[in-house]
Amino acid sequence: MQKIHLAWILVSAMFMASCGGGGDGGSDDTPPAHKVAIHATEAQHAALAGQAVSISLADAVQASDGSALRLVALQGLADQPGCGSSSFAGLEILLSDESQAGSCVYQYTVQARDGTRESAVARVVLKGEADMESYQLAPITVSVTKGESIEIAPALPDGYELDDLLVVLGSGLAHVADGKIHYKGGVIGVAQVLYQAVQQPEAGCEPDETNACATKVKLGSVNIAISGESMLSSLGARNFLGNEYAHDEQGEKKSSIYPGETVVINVMGGNPVQWLDGVHLHDVNVNSNQGKVSVVPAEDGLSHTQLSFSAAAPGEYDIAYTVTDHHYGFSSAVIRVKVSNYYDTLSLTLGERGLTFLPPLTVKQVEESGFLYQDCDKDGGAYEGKDGNDYCVARFNYAQAERLCHARGGRLPSIDEFTTLFINRGSVDYGSWPQRYGYLTAPKTPFSGTEGVSQYDWSTGGVNTLSSTEVENGHYYVTCLKEAGRTAEDLIYEINWLSEQPVDGSFYFDIKYRWRDWESSRPSEAYTGSVASVVVNGDLAAYVTSSDSPANGRFMLKAGAKAGEGSIRITLTETTSELYGFEIVQYLDIYHELSLINGVKTYNYSSVPLRKQYFKPSDKIYMTGGTLGSHNGINEDAPTPTFIETIGVSEAERLGGGESFWSSYKKGYVLLDNIRSIVVSSCELHWWWDITNNNPSTVINRIEILKKNGEYYVSGKSKDCKNFYEVKESIAAGSGRTLKIMSFNAYSNHTNTAINGIDIYAREE
Repeated sequence: MQKIHLAWILVSAMFMASCGGGGDGGSDDTPPAHKVAIHATEAQHAALAGQAVSISLADAVQASDGSALRLVALQGLADQPGCGSSSFAGLEILLSDESQAGSCVYQYTVQARDGTRESAVARVVLKGEADMESYQLAPITVSVTKGESIEIAPALPDGYELDDLLVVLGSGLAHVADGKIHYKGGVIGVAQVLYQAVQQPEAGCEPDETNACATKVKLGSVNIAISGESMLSSLGARNFLGNEYAHDEQGEKKSSIYPGETVVINVMGGNPVQWLDGVHLHDVNVNSNQGKVSVVPAEDGLSHTQLSFSAAAPGEYDIAYTVTDHHYGFSSAVIRVKVSNYYDTLSLTLGERGLTFLPPLTVKQVEESGFLYQDCDKDGGAYEGKDGNDYCVARFNYAQAERLCHARGGRLPSIDEFTTLFINRGSVDYGSWPQRYGYLTAPKTPFSGTEGVSQYDWSTGGVNTLSSTEVENGHYYVTCLKEAGRTAEDLIYEINWLSEQPVDGSFYFDIKYRWRDWESSRPSEAYTGSVASVVVNGDLAAYVTSSDSPANGRFMLKAGAKAGEGSIRITLTETTSELYGFEIVQYLDIYHELSLINGVKTYNYSSVPLRKQYFKPSDKIYMTGGTLGSHNGINEDAPTPTFIETIGVSEAERLGGGESFWSSYKKGYVLLDNIRSIVVSSCELHWWWDITNNNPSTVINRIEILKKNGEYYVSGKSKDCKNFYEVKESIAAGSGRTLKIMSFNAYSNHTNTAINGIDIYAREE
């Protein structure tokens, strides 16, 4: 995660005017008059890391005369190499595909046609994986006196920690220590501390579709009202729910607020006590780029107590506001506003199952999630929201829709479930859902891949089965189905799973379950329904099926003919079961069982006893001669015996053996891990004095061990073979994998100085 240097901690106070600050903080400086006034606010956006993206600032800036603005400067406010290269054009920040998961902070400057400029901050969260999670934390508001030091401990979600990256807008200094933000107030007025919380992946985490290995970031801010000494108690800004005090521009109450609507909120409505004369709004800002907020000027130009708010998307918005009394007193608080969805959720009952159809999403809701979509569809009244406005509805292909529904905690509905909704259309309010074109359905069965994926038309109840090309490239509306009742968090399951399995192997397992609300004395029950399985991570050839008698609750994992490792998702598909739709993800490693048999096991005198030595897979072997640890191939000129002097765990346990000839032998241990291949050579011994009745002429003359990192370990050499006759046997792991040595057996008699055979049994991993 990028860390900000202390040199960047303080950003010029000029920012506060552009980020909602004002000139009521006691400063004597009078800003020059401009023909065009520019309002630039803090912008927050999210994008998917590793992709080239453009981020629009159009919603964050505006000119008083409505004229076009353009970006003229962009500067990173921290050492942020993970952000990749950035540029700008028009009102868009352009990020390259070099970005990594994390966050970036920029100062941007816009200019009007008359040369007037204004600056503000843009914050960008770069998501490692697409998700529907909010990346924004509720703002914190505090009130301090000039020069006062305070500690702020943000309430962070589970698994998140406060990061060192801080930016102070306005006056004061801040740093992170002991999980808290330490701030010392500056001059009287308003300051803001921008911070972030980070969730790092666990060590050794393997990426999969659960996003567990992606770095996650959430953005927060602390709005600080800095008053003169003893001036805080006279103001007392209060936190409150803005919907209770919202009205439209004509004064009509608007407790239900919809996207695109502008409402006015009186901040005095949240304070039950009578304020002092002259207390008015000084500063307002909202924690989302989807929302807009500004102070509504009062007729007298002084007593502003109302703010104007609108949002482009549904959700909850936190508006931080600051009031002042013109006498160096300031106080801050938060107004929470709920904006209703474009479309309603639809609920039905099918037997004992409660079905909830989630409404389709607009582009505004999808664009910052990181999910991909095909296009935006907006076409008159057929797509009208329940508030009477038209919205740009996102459409997806099948792969995009599956990922989206999984993130929303649901799945694509089946044709039968769509039909149930169509039959009951008279008893439900569609909330003006888009209906002109079809919605995507789930496959025909959980086992059929994309076979039977269809387009369902709610206007007619018609079904159109899609071709594979249409499934991959088509543009369709999406509703996701959630079922009422217990959730996955309420389920406790047991599965006797074997995570390692040989190629073409199989094993039986059971699934037992219990709900958390069961009494402890009640035993777990067996799941006896049908299942579906799909590989969700890695390169596996395996599937799960029911046993011959599904009623007994046994299932079988069948491994294919290809080695690999990853995860397999088991979906419980029995529609009559209370577990219908639940998923279990299990790790699986499929390996090859490999073997190498080399050498001669028949001897001149069969009565000579045979000695064996077994080596454990985790052990090391003791090799002599040749080149040990060479990175550059085999050194044929290294001193070496004609045969392997020792293969063992110690000299006392060596096989064969013999005195050294004319020189000392090189000796060394070789660990039996991360091995890519082993080659064993046998030949007729070249030295005549070793060809005796007690020493057979055919021996093991050479062993080569190749590590995954390219290192060679060699014992023996081929030029000592009689007539240069040599037979090689090898054992090697597949691409990207290694050998796990299960047993390493060598053969010799008690008296000879040669090894006559080696058996190696291994598996890929």
